[in-house]
Amino acid sequence: MSKQKELSSSSVGKHKPKSRQQKRTSFPARTLGAELPAGYVTTLASIKERIRTDRQRTILAANAAMVLLYWDIGKLILDRQKQEGWGAKIIDHLSSDLRTAFPGMRGLSPRNLKYMRSFAATWPDSQIVQQVAAQIPWFHNVVLMNKIKDTPTRLWYAKKASDEGWSRNVLVNQIETRLHSRKGQAVTNFGECPVRAWDTSSIAASVTCPRAGSHPSRQETALCGSSSSYAYRPGLKNAIVSWISP
Repeated sequence: MSKQKELSSSSVGKHKPKSRQQKRTSFPARTLGAELPAGYVTTLASIKERIRTDRQRTILAANAAMVLLYWDIGKLILDRQKQEGWGAKIIDHLSSDLRTAFPGMRGLSPRNLKYMRSFAATWPDSQIVQQVAAQIPWFHNVVLMNKIKDTPTRLWYAKKASDEGWSRNVLVNQIETRLHSRKGQAVTNFGECPVRAWDTSSIAASVTCPRAGSHPSRQETALCGSSSSYAYRPGLKNAIVSWISP
Protein backbone atom coordinates (compact mmCIF):
# COMPACT_ATOMS: atom_id res chain seq x y z
CA MET A 1 0.00 0.00 0.00
CA SER A 2 2.81 2.41 0.85
CA LYS A 3 4.51 1.71 -2.49
CA GLN A 4 1.27 2.40 -4.35
CA LYS A 5 0.89 5.71 -2.52
CA GLU A 6 4.45 6.69 -3.42
CA LEU A 7 3.84 5.86 -7.07
CA SER A 8 0.57 7.81 -7.20
CA SER A 9 2.09 10.87 -5.51
CA SER A 10 5.10 10.85 -7.83
CA SER A 11 2.88 10.55 -10.90
CA VAL A 12 0.79 13.51 -9.77
CA GLY A 13 3.89 15.64 -9.40
CA LYS A 14 4.98 14.91 -12.95
CA HIS A 15 1.78 16.27 -14.52
CA LYS A 16 1.68 20.07 -14.53
CA PRO A 17 -1.73 21.80 -14.50
CA LYS A 18 -2.84 23.31 -17.79
CA SER A 19 -2.36 27.04 -18.14
CA ARG A 20 -5.53 29.12 -18.16
CA GLN A 21 -4.25 31.16 -21.04
CA GLN A 22 -4.70 29.31 -24.30
CA LYS A 23 -2.35 30.02 -27.17
CA ARG A 24 -4.04 32.24 -29.71
CA THR A 25 -4.10 31.01 -33.25
CA SER A 26 -3.30 33.73 -35.75
CA PHE A 27 -4.70 33.72 -39.24
CA PRO A 28 -2.55 35.90 -41.49
CA ALA A 29 -4.24 37.60 -44.40
CA ARG A 30 -4.03 35.56 -47.55
CA THR A 31 -1.68 37.03 -50.13
CA LEU A 32 -2.85 36.47 -53.64
CA GLY A 33 0.33 37.71 -55.28
CA ALA A 34 0.10 37.21 -58.99
CA GLU A 35 -3.61 36.35 -58.70
CA LEU A 36 -4.56 40.00 -58.02
CA PRO A 37 -6.53 41.59 -60.85
CA ALA A 38 -4.78 44.22 -62.92
CA GLY A 39 -6.67 47.21 -61.51
CA TYR A 40 -6.54 46.15 -57.84
CA VAL A 41 -3.69 48.42 -56.71
CA THR A 42 -5.24 51.48 -58.35
CA THR A 43 -8.65 50.71 -56.84
CA LEU A 44 -7.15 50.23 -53.37
CA ALA A 45 -5.33 53.56 -53.61
CA SER A 46 -8.53 55.31 -54.71
CA ILE A 47 -10.54 53.88 -51.82
CA LYS A 48 -7.87 54.81 -49.27
CA GLU A 49 -7.74 58.36 -50.59
CA ARG A 50 -11.55 58.61 -50.48
CA ILE A 51 -11.59 57.47 -46.85
CA ARG A 52 -8.89 59.98 -45.90
CA THR A 53 -10.67 62.81 -47.68
CA ASP A 54 -14.04 62.01 -46.13
CA ARG A 55 -12.52 61.71 -42.66
CA GLN A 56 -10.77 65.06 -43.03
CA ARG A 57 -14.00 66.70 -44.21
CA THR A 58 -15.86 65.29 -41.20
CA ILE A 59 -13.21 66.55 -38.78
CA LEU A 60 -13.25 70.02 -40.30
CA ALA A 61 -17.04 70.17 -40.24
CA ALA A 62 -17.09 69.11 -36.59
CA ASN A 63 -14.48 71.73 -35.76
CA ALA A 64 -16.59 74.41 -37.45
CA ALA A 65 -19.66 73.26 -35.51
CA MET A 66 -17.76 73.44 -32.23
CA VAL A 67 -16.47 76.97 -32.93
CA LEU A 68 -19.98 78.11 -33.86
CA LEU A 69 -21.33 76.57 -30.65
CA TYR A 70 -18.71 78.47 -28.65
CA TRP A 71 -19.71 81.70 -30.40
CA ASP A 72 -23.39 81.08 -29.56
CA ILE A 73 -22.56 80.42 -25.90
CA GLY A 74 -20.33 83.50 -25.78
CA LYS A 75 -23.05 85.68 -27.28
CA LEU A 76 -25.59 84.49 -24.73
CA ILE A 77 -23.19 85.32 -21.89
CA LEU A 78 -22.33 88.67 -23.45
CA ASP A 79 -25.98 89.61 -23.84
CA ARG A 80 -26.78 88.64 -20.25
CA GLN A 81 -23.86 90.66 -18.96
CA LYS A 82 -25.05 93.72 -20.84
CA GLN A 83 -28.67 93.30 -19.72
CA GLU A 84 -28.24 92.01 -16.17
CA GLY A 85 -24.65 92.82 -15.26
CA TRP A 86 -23.36 89.29 -14.85
CA GLY A 87 -19.98 89.18 -13.09
CA ALA A 88 -17.15 86.65 -12.89
CA LYS A 89 -18.83 84.71 -10.07
CA ILE A 90 -21.88 84.05 -12.24
CA ILE A 91 -19.64 82.64 -14.98
CA ASP A 92 -17.93 80.39 -12.43
CA HIS A 93 -21.32 79.13 -11.28
CA LEU A 94 -22.45 78.66 -14.88
CA SER A 95 -19.33 76.62 -15.60
CA SER A 96 -19.99 74.36 -12.62
CA ASP A 97 -23.60 73.75 -13.63
CA LEU A 98 -22.69 73.05 -17.25
CA ARG A 99 -19.96 70.59 -16.32
CA THR A 100 -22.41 68.80 -14.02
CA ALA A 101 -24.94 68.58 -16.85
CA PHE A 102 -22.32 67.48 -19.43
CA PRO A 103 -19.60 65.59 -17.50
CA GLY A 104 -17.99 64.18 -20.64
CA MET A 105 -17.74 67.50 -22.48
CA ARG A 106 -14.54 69.52 -22.36
CA GLY A 107 -14.21 73.26 -22.84
CA LEU A 108 -16.69 74.37 -20.18
CA SER A 109 -14.20 75.77 -17.68
CA PRO A 110 -14.67 79.35 -16.44
CA ARG A 111 -11.60 80.38 -18.40
CA ASN A 112 -12.92 78.97 -21.65
CA LEU A 113 -16.38 80.46 -21.09
CA LYS A 114 -14.71 83.86 -20.77
CA TYR A 115 -12.88 83.17 -24.03
CA MET A 116 -16.23 82.40 -25.63
CA ARG A 117 -17.58 85.73 -24.40
CA SER A 118 -14.52 87.52 -25.81
CA PHE A 119 -14.91 85.57 -29.05
CA ALA A 120 -18.49 86.82 -29.47
CA ALA A 121 -17.38 90.37 -28.69
CA THR A 122 -14.43 90.12 -31.10
CA TRP A 123 -16.56 88.80 -33.98
CA PRO A 124 -20.05 90.33 -33.64
CA ASP A 125 -20.86 89.45 -37.26
CA SER A 126 -22.07 85.83 -37.44
CA GLN A 127 -21.31 85.69 -41.17
CA ILE A 128 -17.61 86.29 -40.58
CA VAL A 129 -17.63 83.70 -37.81
CA GLN A 130 -19.22 81.12 -40.08
CA GLN A 131 -17.04 81.75 -43.11
CA VAL A 132 -13.68 82.57 -41.50
CA ALA A 133 -13.31 82.01 -37.76
CA ALA A 134 -15.07 78.62 -37.82
CA GLN A 135 -12.65 77.36 -40.48
CA ILE A 136 -9.70 77.32 -38.06
CA PRO A 137 -9.30 75.47 -34.74
CA TRP A 138 -10.52 77.06 -31.52
CA PHE A 139 -7.06 77.72 -30.11
CA HIS A 140 -6.10 79.52 -33.32
CA ASN A 141 -8.97 81.88 -32.57
CA VAL A 142 -7.76 82.30 -29.00
CA VAL A 143 -4.30 83.25 -30.32
CA LEU A 144 -5.84 85.80 -32.69
CA MET A 145 -7.90 87.34 -29.88
CA ASN A 146 -4.90 87.59 -27.56
CA LYS A 147 -2.35 88.89 -30.03
CA ILE A 148 -4.23 91.06 -32.56
CA LYS A 149 -6.53 93.91 -31.61
CA ASP A 150 -7.60 95.37 -34.97
CA THR A 151 -10.22 93.46 -36.93
CA PRO A 152 -8.81 93.74 -40.50
CA THR A 153 -5.42 92.29 -39.49
CA ARG A 154 -7.03 89.57 -37.40
CA LEU A 155 -9.25 88.65 -40.33
CA TRP A 156 -6.24 88.50 -42.65
CA TYR A 157 -4.38 86.08 -40.38
CA ALA A 158 -7.49 83.94 -39.86
CA LYS A 159 -7.89 83.50 -43.61
CA LYS A 160 -4.18 82.81 -44.15
CA ALA A 161 -4.20 80.20 -41.37
CA SER A 162 -7.18 78.49 -43.01
CA ASP A 163 -5.83 78.64 -46.56
CA GLU A 164 -2.26 77.64 -45.69
CA GLY A 165 -3.12 75.10 -42.99
CA TRP A 166 -0.91 76.73 -40.36
CA SER A 167 -0.42 75.03 -37.04
CA ARG A 168 -0.89 77.17 -33.94
CA ASN A 169 2.88 77.58 -33.50
CA VAL A 170 3.27 78.73 -37.10
CA LEU A 171 0.40 81.19 -36.64
CA VAL A 172 2.05 82.65 -33.53
CA ASN A 173 5.37 82.95 -35.34
CA GLN A 174 3.81 84.67 -38.36
CA ILE A 175 2.04 87.16 -36.12
CA GLU A 176 5.15 87.92 -34.07
CA THR A 177 7.23 88.44 -37.22
CA ARG A 178 4.47 90.66 -38.68
CA LEU A 179 3.91 88.68 -41.85
CA HIS A 180 1.07 90.96 -42.95
CA SER A 181 3.43 93.96 -42.96
CA ARG A 182 6.08 92.07 -44.90
CA LYS A 183 3.52 90.90 -47.46
CA GLY A 184 1.77 94.26 -47.62
CA GLN A 185 -1.58 92.51 -47.97
CA ALA A 186 -3.57 93.45 -44.88
CA VAL A 187 -7.27 92.83 -45.47
CA THR A 188 -9.43 95.94 -45.34
CA ASN A 189 -12.65 94.55 -46.76
CA PHE A 190 -14.39 91.29 -45.90
CA GLY A 191 -15.73 91.08 -49.44
CA GLU A 192 -12.15 90.80 -50.71
CA CYS A 193 -11.52 87.80 -48.51
CA PRO A 194 -13.21 84.74 -50.06
CA VAL A 195 -12.99 81.58 -48.00
CA ARG A 196 -13.93 77.95 -48.32
CA ALA A 197 -17.43 77.12 -47.10
CA TRP A 198 -17.65 73.72 -45.37
CA ASP A 199 -21.03 72.06 -44.91
CA THR A 200 -21.71 71.65 -41.18
CA SER A 201 -25.39 70.72 -41.49
CA SER A 202 -24.74 67.04 -40.82
CA ILE A 203 -22.69 67.63 -37.67
CA ALA A 204 -24.33 68.42 -34.33
CA ALA A 205 -23.04 71.60 -32.74
CA SER A 206 -22.41 69.78 -29.47
CA VAL A 207 -19.89 67.32 -30.91
CA THR A 208 -16.99 66.79 -28.52
CA CYS A 209 -14.32 64.14 -28.44
CA PRO A 210 -13.99 61.92 -25.36
CA ARG A 211 -11.48 62.53 -22.61
CA ALA A 212 -8.23 60.59 -22.64
CA GLY A 213 -8.71 57.16 -21.01
CA SER A 214 -12.47 57.08 -21.52
CA HIS A 215 -14.36 54.64 -23.70
CA PRO A 216 -15.67 56.50 -26.77
CA SER A 217 -18.81 55.47 -28.60
CA ARG A 218 -18.70 54.21 -32.16
CA GLN A 219 -19.70 57.63 -33.43
CA GLU A 220 -16.95 59.34 -31.40
CA THR A 221 -14.37 56.81 -32.57
CA ALA A 222 -15.39 57.29 -36.21
CA LEU A 223 -15.19 61.05 -35.84
CA CYS A 224 -12.32 61.50 -33.42
CA GLY A 225 -10.22 58.38 -33.86
CA SER A 226 -7.95 57.42 -30.96
CA SER A 227 -6.18 60.73 -30.55
CA SER A 228 -7.16 64.15 -29.26
CA SER A 229 -5.67 65.92 -32.23
CA TYR A 230 -5.71 65.34 -35.96
CA ALA A 231 -3.59 66.36 -38.88
CA TYR A 232 -5.45 67.48 -41.94
CA ARG A 233 -4.39 68.86 -45.30
CA PRO A 234 -6.57 71.71 -46.56
CA GLY A 235 -3.91 72.53 -49.13
CA LEU A 236 -0.33 71.41 -49.46
CA LYS A 237 0.57 72.20 -45.86
CA ASN A 238 -0.41 70.57 -42.58
CA ALA A 239 -2.44 71.90 -39.71
CA ILE A 240 -3.59 70.57 -36.39
CA VAL A 241 -7.20 70.41 -35.27
CA SER A 242 -7.04 70.45 -31.51
CA TRP A 243 -10.01 69.19 -29.53
CA ILE A 244 -8.65 69.77 -26.07
CA SER A 245 -10.03 72.94 -24.50
CA PRO A 246 -9.09 74.36 -21.12
